[in-house]
Amino acid sequence: MYPVGPDGAAALCKSGWYSQARRTYDGVPSLAVSDVNGRMWVTWYASPTGAEDANNYLILATSADGGATWREVIIYEPDYLGPVRAFDPEIWIAPDGRLRWFWTERNAPPVTADNPYSGCAADPTNDRLMMAELDAEREPDAASLSASGNVRCIARGVMMCKPIVAKDGAWLLPVAHWQEAPSACVYASTDGGRTFIERGGVTLPKAKRNFDEHNLVELSDGTLRAYMRTKDAPDGLWEAESSDGGRTWGEPRPSIQPHVSARVFVRRLASGNLLMVKNGLPGEKQQMVRHDMTAYLSEDEGKTWPFALPLDVGRSDVAYPDGQQLKDGRIAVVYDFDRMGSRQILFAVFREEDVKAGAFKTSGARQLQTIYRGKPSL
Repeated sequence: MYPVGPDGAAALCKSGWYSQARRTYDGVPSLAVSDVNGRMWVTWYASPTGAEDANNYLILATSADGGATWREVIIYEPDYLGPVRAFDPEIWIAPDGRLRWFWTERNAPPVTADNPYSGCAADPTNDRLMMAELDAEREPDAASLSASGNVRCIARGVMMCKPIVAKDGAWLLPVAHWQEAPSACVYASTDGGRTFIERGGVTLPKAKRNFDEHNLVELSDGTLRAYMRTKDAPDGLWEAESSDGGRTWGEPRPSIQPHVSARVFVRRLASGNLLMVKNGLPGEKQQMVRHDMTAYLSEDEGKTWPFALPLDVGRSDVAYPDGQQLKDGRIAVVYDFDRMGSRQILFAVFREEDVKAGAFKTSGARQLQTIYRGKPSL
C-alpha cells in the first residue's frame, strides 16, 4: 500500500499507524468498475482510534480478478496526525473513462470523553470537497498522484453519492451543505470536470435536516429528482424535484419507501428502470435499525417498487450501499457491516432478473462477497 500526503508518511507507515491490525473503524464504502477491462475499485475510510475524528484517513483498493482478491493501493491522509479529517469518499467512472475519487476534508476538533463524535459535527463552511483523477484500468502510481498536484478542491461540502450525467451532457454532483438552507445542493460541470459551479438545492424542513446524502436521478421527461436522507424513521428518506436542472426545487416530501436515517443508493439502469438499494425488507415497517440490505426495482419512475432482492438478511449494522451497473448488465453493490466491530466491507453482484425473481438465480450472481474483513486491533 502507498501513502499519499505530506512528508512523514514513511515513518508512520513503518510504525504501523496505517496497518490493518491497528484499525478500529472501517466503513462508508463506494464502488466503481472500469468499462474497459472490468477492474474493480472500492474506497472507504478508517481510523486507528475507533471513531469518526481527525485521525480518519482514506483507503483505495482494487481487484483485477472480478472481486476474488483485493489489494489496497493507496492510503490517503492529508496531514498525518494533524487536525484534518479525510472522510466520506466516493468513486465514479466519468464519461471520459477516467476514475474520479472524491472525499471531504475538515479541520476536526479532537475527540473528548464527553464528545466522542466531534468529527461528525456539521461544519459546511469548513468542509472542502476534494477530487483526484486516476486511470481506471490499472493500479495507480501514488507518488505520481501526489507529485502531480492532481488532488484539488472543487467545492465546499460533502458528496456521499455518485454524480450523474444529464441528457445535456452536464455532470451533476450531489453535494451537501449540512444544516444549511438549501442543504441538498447540486454542483454542475459543463466542461468535463475542469470547473464546478453551484446551481441550487433543496431546503428540507429544519426539523428534518440531517446529512442529506442525496442521490440524483434524471427522469424520462428531464425532471431531476433528489432522494435525501432525513432525520427520523420510518420517513428517513424524502424526495424533491426540479424542472430546470437543479437550479430551483419544488417542496420536498416523504418518499413512498420507508427508511431508517441512512444513505441509500439510487440509479437509473440501462433498461430505463430505477434501482434502489436500502435497508429493510418488503412490507416491513422500518425501525430505527440499519438491517437487511435489499435491492428494489421500479418500472414506473419510482411510483412503485414491486420487486425486491434481499442482499444481506438477518443482520443489523449493515449500511451505506453504493454501486454501479456494469457494461454487461450486471449490477455490483458495496456496503459495510459493523464498522467498529467486525469491520467488514462486502459486495454483491446480480442482474435485474434476479431482483424481479427475488433470488440470486442468474449465472455469476453472488452475495456476501468480502472485500475487507477487520482484524483484531493492537
